[in-house]
Amino acid sequence: MKLAMVYPERAKWPKWSWVADAARALGHDVRRVGTAIDLREADRWADLVLFEHKNAGLNIADILAVARLRKSRWGQWWFDLLATDAGQPLAEQRLVKAFLPVMRAMDRVFVKERGLLAQYRELGINAAYLDQGCPSAMRACAHRERPEFDVVIWGTAGSDYRQRMADVRALVKRGFSAVWAGHPSGSLPRRVVPVPFVPALELPKLASRAAVVLCVDYRHDLDGYWSDRLWLALGAGNCVVRRDTPGLDPALPCYVYQDAAQLIELVAGLKADHEHRRAMGEAARRYTLTGHTYEHRLRELLNHHCEAET
Repeated sequence: MKLAMVYPERAKWPKWSWVADAARALGHDVRRVGTAIDLREADRWADLVLFEHKNAGLNIADILAVARLRKSRWGQWWFDLLATDAGQPLAEQRLVKAFLPVMRAMDRVFVKERGLLAQYRELGINAAYLDQGCPSAMRACAHRERPEFDVVIWGTAGSDYRQRMADVRALVKRGFSAVWAGHPSGSLPRRVVPVPFVPALELPKLASRAAVVLCVDYRHDLDGYWSDRLWLALGAGNCVVRRDTPGLDPALPCYVYQDAAQLIELVAGLKADHEHRRAMGEAARRYTLTGHTYEHRLRELLNHHCEAET
């Protein structure tokens, strides 16, 4: 299949390069689109033009101008949460308002909020659920008997991430040690050790310094929504502890908690059991690399494309 992929180059977090690499590994012919001129040419060449979320690095007006006369099928894959405000319906969400014309111009839009698909369709968006995954190039972490820290966290800190901050505070209050990648110490809970931003494929090295990886997302009340930090952590073979979310596969090889008391109990037990942490991490890596890489996700996406053509 001829795939045109519309995305800007991102040196720090090259997620769409992982998608392009996966497409090539599956034997597809791939072109990257970076300008409106490229888009017009790619639309004439491609079987499918696949856009990154938001405006994919292009001017929205340019996208819509090409869309009106397009010859190929178009799809958009959202890697981020659109429903960021739990108190608002989808139609009132800031990102939806900003990018609704682009989403309506697509033949199919792949989103992370499985529980909101009906609302997307009511807005004239032909939405389908598609999770993220792990790059197949992810290396394995090490499981040390006496790691430097009890818990490692990576991602955004601050007042917008209240649950994440509260869970980490609960751990350090009980004496657990934690290291957090990517943010200055001023935005972190006290006694958490800050480290600089870590590129995704270097996360196994960071995670090897701790007993467990903690995954707490922006929201935990939406069926099907979780950050790709889950797949990166599992794919690297970490022992993962995450806050529960509707729609999680019960077979997922990680530990799920509902509240701070359960979190503290889990981390205390795992900290003391090196062999179990290692075995759980190995199971997590097998589970992810055999069913949840970007090659697997791209097959799902292309199945949607093929079904739409028949």
